[in-house]
Amino acid sequence: MYGFDTKDVAAAHKCAAYLRQNGSCFTDTAKIRGYEKTGRKQIRAFCDIVLCGVDASLLVGIKRPQIKNILPLCHKNIIFAYRKMKIQTIIDMEKRCFILSAAMLVLLTASSCSGSRKAVAGHERTVTYMYGGKPHTDITVVSGHTGERGTRVVPVKEFSSICNSGSANVTLRQGTVCRVEICGNACAVKEADVSVDNGVLMLKQHSRTCSNTPEYVIYAPGITRIKNRGRLKINMENMDTDNLTVENSGLLSAVFGQVRCSGTFAVNNTGQSEKMVFAGIDAGDVRLDNKGILGTSADNIKCGRLVIDNKGQQKMRGKINSSGMEVSNIGVIDCNVDIEGRSFKLSNAGQADMQATFKGTEVNVSNTGIGRISLGVDCDKLNAGNSGQCDLSISGTADNAVVTGSGIYEIDTRRLNNF
Repeated sequence: MYGFDTKDVAAAHKCAAYLRQNGSCFTDTAKIRGYEKTGRKQIRAFCDIVLCGVDASLLVGIKRPQIKNILPLCHKNIIFAYRKMKIQTIIDMEKRCFILSAAMLVLLTASSCSGSRKAVAGHERTVTYMYGGKPHTDITVVSGHTGERGTRVVPVKEFSSICNSGSANVTLRQGTVCRVEICGNACAVKEADVSVDNGVLMLKQHSRTCSNTPEYVIYAPGITRIKNRGRLKINMENMDTDNLTVENSGLLSAVFGQVRCSGTFAVNNTGQSEKMVFAGIDAGDVRLDNKGILGTSADNIKCGRLVIDNKGQQKMRGKINSSGMEVSNIGVIDCNVDIEGRSFKLSNAGQADMQATFKGTEVNVSNTGIGRISLGVDCDKLNAGNSGQCDLSISGTADNAVVTGSGIYEIDTRRLNNF
C-alpha cells in the first residue's frame, strides 16, 4: 500500500507507471487529480490512492528526483513518497497510518463477527494471539449459532498446587503428566493467563474486559493445595494424594468426588463457599476451619479424626463415618448429620441449630450458647451439660448417662433410655 504527496501529482503518476511496469495494481489515476486541491491532509488518510501486493523495496532504489525521498512507515508494504516535508508532518502521517490500519482491522473484525453468526456450527479456524509483540498461543475457534468458542492447550511445567486469582471454572483430573486445556467463549479463552511458579499453577486473566468465564480442564499426578482468591468453581474428580488443603478467601463452589488422602484433607475458609460437596472423601483426618460463610454437604465422609471449628456462619448436611468427631462453634452453625464412629464431642458457645444422630462409643456435649440441639444416640457413655439458653434434647440409648443443667433451659431426656 502506497500513498503520495499530492503537491507533486506528476511524481505520483510517474511512480504509479513504474509500479505498473513491475506488475502492480494502482487505483484509477484520475482520483489522484481529484485530491490535488485538497492538500496533504487528505492524502494522509490514504483515501483511494492505494497500491496492493508490492514490496516497498521496489521503490527504494528509484533514483528519479521527484520521488527520491521515500519514507518506510509501519509496514514494509506501506510507504510515502514525499518532498521536503517537515518532521511533524511525517509524524502526523505515521499516526494517520496507524489509525487507519486500526480502523480497517476493526471493520474486518466486525465483518468476521457478523459472518460468524451465520456460520454453520462446527466451522473451525486457528487464531494466533499476540501479547508483548510475540505469538502467545494458538486458539482453535469454532463458529456457531451461539457465538464463537475457543479451545487451547497450554504447555506447563510440573505443579502440585493451584492458585486462582481471577474467574475460573475448573475440572480437575488425575493424570500421569501435568496438562492444562482451556475452552469456552473465545474471548475468555484468549484472556486466560496460565503460568507455573515454584510448583504452583497460577490462573489469572490478562484483563477483565470479557464477561465470560474460561473453563479449564487440568490434569496432574497429584494436587496438595488449592487456593482461591477470586471466583472459582471447581469439580475434582477421582484423586489420590498424600494431603490436600483447600484455602478460600474469595467466592468458591466446589465438588469433591472420590478423593483419597493418606494424610489430612483440610478446608480453611475465610471467604464465601455456600456450596461445597463431598461426594466421597476417604482421608486419614479431615479438618474444616471456617471464619467466613461455609455450606457443606457430604454424601459420605470416611476418616480417622474429623474436626470442625466454626467462627463464622456454617451449614452442614450429610453422613459421616469417623473414629472421632469434634465440633466447636462460637459462630452460627446449622447442622443435620448422621454420625457413626467411636466418639462425638460437641462444644457450643455461639448459636446452634443442630440435629444429629450418633452410633458409637462415647458422646460429650457442652453448651454455653443459644439455639436448639437435638441428639439421637446409641452409645455406651453419655456426658451432657447445658448452662446456656438452648433447647437441648437427647433421645435413644446410653448405658452410662450423666446429664447436668444449670442454665435457663434444662435438658430434655424423656426419650433417653425409655425402654
